[in-house]
Amino acid sequence: MIDTLKHIYIVVCNGISDLGKGWLAASIGSIDAEHTLPIKIDPLLNQRFPQHIGIPIQELCDSDDIARFLAAHPEYSAEYHISDDFETYHAAGMKVHPECNIVAGDLLSQFINLPDVFIRPGEFKKKTFTDLSYFLAEQLIAMGECYQPTTMIIEVGGILEDYESIYIPGAMRFLRTLTGVTPELILLTYFEQADGNLTDGKYRLKTQHIRRGIKHVQSLYYDLPLKACIVRRRNVATALADTILEKELENVRYETQLAAGKLIYIPNVNEPTLADNLQRIRRILEGSFR
Repeated sequence: MIDTLKHIYIVVCNGISDLGKGWLAASIGSIDAEHTLPIKIDPLLNQRFPQHIGIPIQELCDSDDIARFLAAHPEYSAEYHISDDFETYHAAGMKVHPECNIVAGDLLSQFINLPDVFIRPGEFKKKTFTDLSYFLAEQLIAMGECYQPTTMIIEVGGILEDYESIYIPGAMRFLRTLTGVTPELILLTYFEQADGNLTDGKYRLKTQHIRRGIKHVQSLYYDLPLKACIVRRRNVATALADTILEKELENVRYETQLAAGKLIYIPNVNEPTLADNLQRIRRILEGSFR
C-alpha cells in the first residue's frame, strides 16, 4: 500500500481539449514537486503514444527507470514515446516515469488478455467496464507503491463528454477504496464571448461551458469532491478586463451553489518562458493546494 500518500488530484476539462490541463497539473504538482507523482491517462486507442507528437523517454526519464520499464515491456525500445505533457511536468521539477503515461489502447489490450476468472465448471466470469475500472486502479496503485509519493496528480486526456473515458471515473472511486485517500476533482473550463456586441456596445460573455462542466464532473465523478473549478478566458476580447470576468464568476457561483473559493479565475498567460508561466499559475493556486 502507499504509506506516504496524502493527496490525489484528478485534472479534467470540458468543452475542448488542449485548454491547458498539462500546465495546470504541472503548476499544482510544482508546489511539492519532490513528492508528487504525475500520471497521464490518455484516451488514445493506440498501443503506444504516437511518435510524431510524443517525447522519447530517454530525454526525460532516468536510466534506471527506463531499464526497469523495458524489462517489463520487452516489446518496446528506448525510443518509446510519452505525451509531451511530461515535458511540462519535468520542467516543473517533478520526476517523470515512462509507465506513468497510460495509453488506453495499451491498457485495454492488457485487460482483455488477462486470464479469465473461473466461476464454476464450464463457466468463467465475463469482463465488464467495472472490471476495467478496477484494473486501472490497480495500475495506479502499483505506480504509487513503486515511487511512494505524497501527492498523486492524474491528468485525464480528452474532455469530460468523451465516451471513450467512461471507465475512468469508476477507477477513481476504486482508487479511494484501495488507498483510503479520496481523490479530489479539478475542473479546467473557460469563458467565451458571444459573436458580435449587444446594442449598447457591451460585450456579452458566455458562461454555459462553466456551468455545464460543473454539472458533468459532478455527474460522472459522483461521490468524489470537486476541489476547484479553474476558469480561463477563450476567444474573449482583451477589452474585457479580468475584473469583469471575476465578477461574472460570482454569478456562476451563485447559480451552481459552489462554495466560496472553489471557482478560481486564472488570467491567460503571455509571459515569455514556461518557467514564468508555471510560477504565475502556481502563485494563484498555492493557497488552495497546500
